Amino acid sequence: MRTAGWYGLLLIGVLSCVMPLRRGEAVNPETLFMPGPLSAAHQKYEEDCSNCHDRSNRARESQLCSGCHKDIHNDIATRSGFHGRLQAVGSAQCRACHVEHQGRKADIIKLSREQLNHAQTDFALLGAHDNLTCDSCHRAGQPFRAAPRDIRSVTIVMATIAKVPSSAVIPIAG
Repeated sequence: MRTAGWYGLLLIGVLSCVMPLRRGEAVNPETLFMPGPLSAAHQKYEEDCSNCHDRSNRARESQLCSGCHKDIHNDIATRSGFHGRLQAVGSAQCRACHVEHQGRKADIIKLSREQLNHAQTDFALLGAHDNLTCDSCHRAGQPFRAAPRDIRSVTIVMATIAKVPSSAVIPIAG
């Protein structure tokens, strides 16, 4: 008799979690078992776990990442950029470095600016570039790959830092 009462209470508790919070709003049962919220960058995918997870083939998850992160996928395919030059790029899974479900404010990039070897990117820091701070080229809130790469943009950055006209750093044609 007492056991039936506990089962009834448990059933009410489960149903109250699964029932819609507002009229017409459905609750995805998978999100009830989610290990934690996604980062702010991925929160729009939180209600559809299949965007990032394949329950039948966990190894396919990096392919699902590539579906959205096409620029990184291209770097890997062409063996260029930071990701394309990583030694284990052919066998590594994205989740080995980029761990999700740690909350909205989680840093899922986890790139140490101090330990980054810029020679492993498409823009080795040589000469005057070697003494620059990261913030000289990389802007807060923007992907690292958004830093200027062409000679004209780099010259403008260098001139701004030196507080001289860009033509005084490197002559710019046209």
